[in-house]
Amino acid sequence: MAVDKRKNAATMPAAEFENFLKACVLLKNRLVPSTTFSEYDQWVALHACAVMVQTPGATVSRNLAHGNIGFLPWHREYLRRFELALQSVVPGVTIPYWPWPITPEPSTLFSNARIHRIFFSSNSPQDVGGLFASTTPPSPPVWWPTGFRWRILGPLQGPVGSTTLIRGSSNDNWPPTSTNVNDLEALNVSASGSNPYWAFWRRLEAGDSVMPISHNTGHNIVGGYMSNPIYSPNDPLFWLHHAYIDRIWSRWQSNRLSEQIGSTRLSHYPRQTEGAPATGIMPPNGHRRDDFMWPWVGTTPGYTSTQSSSVQAMLPNFSAEPARRIKDTLDPANLGGGLGGYEYE
Repeated sequence: MAVDKRKNAATMPAAEFENFLKACVLLKNRLVPSTTFSEYDQWVALHACAVMVQTPGATVSRNLAHGNIGFLPWHREYLRRFELALQSVVPGVTIPYWPWPITPEPSTLFSNARIHRIFFSSNSPQDVGGLFASTTPPSPPVWWPTGFRWRILGPLQGPVGSTTLIRGSSNDNWPPTSTNVNDLEALNVSASGSNPYWAFWRRLEAGDSVMPISHNTGHNIVGGYMSNPIYSPNDPLFWLHHAYIDRIWSRWQSNRLSEQIGSTRLSHYPRQTEGAPATGIMPPNGHRRDDFMWPWVGTTPGYTSTQSSSVQAMLPNFSAEPARRIKDTLDPANLGGGLGGYEYE
């Protein structure tokens, strides 16, 4: 399998960006046989279930996709598998990335010709318009499925409670500067001999006093479904946002390898027995580098999601595939497991 290239969503050729939109729409329009939900909906359901998983021997559910060091590996696996699903309807398509330092509006990226407006700094959520509007586009592309409209199914609405995509938030703490991002990609902070990944991951996912703008901020400034941590993939902007997060991690990994001669990708992720620097508390099962990543656990028993049964009913079935561990995701260009690889321009 060839190495795919993910490109800057703001500058890539318009036809290539349209192919990404086309693939999202076609996947959303393609129903899973004998059901009323689509293949795209399955990926939303997977994200929703990953935040509530009981691992073998556990008595409480944990968030296996957020809030600890497995955040980046889990989403790398998730995005790549979604990307391959997109390629099943539009061969060769890849997920573009949202370059955070660009001014959101007005911009080429946040226009009806691309990913549509986010209503930056707006107090009232609004219909996104464009291809994802509440009504069929007045001049749809030739590939548009007849009568199709982007709709959110009831079980996947959560507290947002809208059948249509909406955006708009009063949060205006955006964008970060290119210097902010470059500094993050070069971050090499270690507390008491701990792996620098701890500080890097925390700053990228949740932000801190040095860089308050982060993954979380990006979700919140968009609003609507993007501001809901469970059902955010309902908005196709989710994939662009997380592709940039993955790009930052990929570049951080490359920087660490270049600066520490003889090091490996494995050494730039905390050891299996390494606790958090400030507390010494071990990450929960599913976040350590040798742990299996739910739902890609094959036939390994003892894993269950405590998400609602109506959402679980939409999950894809990965039981016939080899189990995947955190450490399997560390090289994006060579993921193994039949996933091939990718790189960023």
